[in-house]
Amino acid sequence: HYLARLANASPSGNGDLGGTTGSLSSLLTIDSLLTADGMSVTTGTPDARRRNQGSDFGRHYATSIRSSGGKPGSRGSLVNPAIPWTMASSYGERHSQKTLQHALGSLTRRNLYILVEKGHSKIFRGDKNMEFVPISFPTTHQMKISFKKLLRVMRPSVPFMDSSSSSSTFYRSLEESEWLQMVSNLLSLSTSIASVVNMQNSSVALCIEEGWDATCQLVSLAQLMLDPYYRTIDGFQVLIEKEWLAFGHRFSHRANHTISSQNSGITPVFLIFLDAVHQLLAQFPGAFEINDFYLRFLAYHSQSAFFRTFLLDCESERVHLEQLVPETGEGHRGCIWMYIKEKTCRNTIFHNLFYSSEGQGVVLPASSVAALRIWTFYSEETLSHGSPYDI
Repeated sequence: HYLARLANASPSGNGDLGGTTGSLSSLLTIDSLLTADGMSVTTGTPDARRRNQGSDFGRHYATSIRSSGGKPGSRGSLVNPAIPWTMASSYGERHSQKTLQHALGSLTRRNLYILVEKGHSKIFRGDKNMEFVPISFPTTHQMKISFKKLLRVMRPSVPFMDSSSSSSTFYRSLEESEWLQMVSNLLSLSTSIASVVNMQNSSVALCIEEGWDATCQLVSLAQLMLDPYYRTIDGFQVLIEKEWLAFGHRFSHRANHTISSQNSGITPVFLIFLDAVHQLLAQFPGAFEINDFYLRFLAYHSQSAFFRTFLLDCESERVHLEQLVPETGEGHRGCIWMYIKEKTCRNTIFHNLFYSSEGQGVVLPASSVAALRIWTFYSEETLSHGSPYDI
């Protein structure tokens, strides 16, 4: 009854895609592949035809709702696990934007799409206004293992002896780490969510895992693609505060700052999200007011424990800490957002000089591995002069 009421409360207008047939499950697969068309793969930038300028997605039109599924997610490779990621590029090269439009045209519009873990969609029986869509996404365990492999690649304990084979060894090890595949998976799912909200004016509910890891990633990325406000300095702060801090992402636990997590190691949930944002920034350099240094600054201090912002695991714990040890004194670095605001008033260190607020609408990135870049944040060497993020 709750889900039925939720579906009935969602927008019922057909928008551009009314009276059609098909399933969102197929759209997720097709869309995830077609966002990496031939031009995107070869040029490293998304096809200009997919840059939708006509929608203020509407924080007022559709709602992205989250809830708990109670179980960890399944293995995440692509939306459709039967299609390996290596096929995405070749598939995209053979299909144009018309294929994606045809797929959208054959999709039955629902008021509400509920994204669930595989196997859960058969548990619930919906009505005509909603559809359960099984998805795959990177789990925290997979992120942890992949990140360890990535660090071994970017920071090898023994340098490659043979320079002729070092390049092939590096890229082979990078592929085996599956880090870029996970970034690709998050971008692919987020692009599908953004496409459904933007093109169908439908609502999307994420009912996966406990709701504070993959859900934070997908919801945040989808909103970045849909709403230009969240691509500004102030908007990005609001996004992190409401979707990560207020929603209860366990920063201290995932950063291995607590006693209970010391044996489990670092789980880079927030870091891989920032990597995905870096990919968006690389593909749409004029759409973001923030720059790459801003993302690196957040990535560094989300682990440094220098600011209180990324300490503890929920708002209740932070409020309790504030009551015990108030933030007092001039120049106290308790809140990272206040520190960033002070810096932006004096210089442009966090500003993207290519940013243009004119004509910025929905951005849908190329999400195949071939279209992604290795974030150089992982390979920085700062021992000679110290960290550039302690400013």
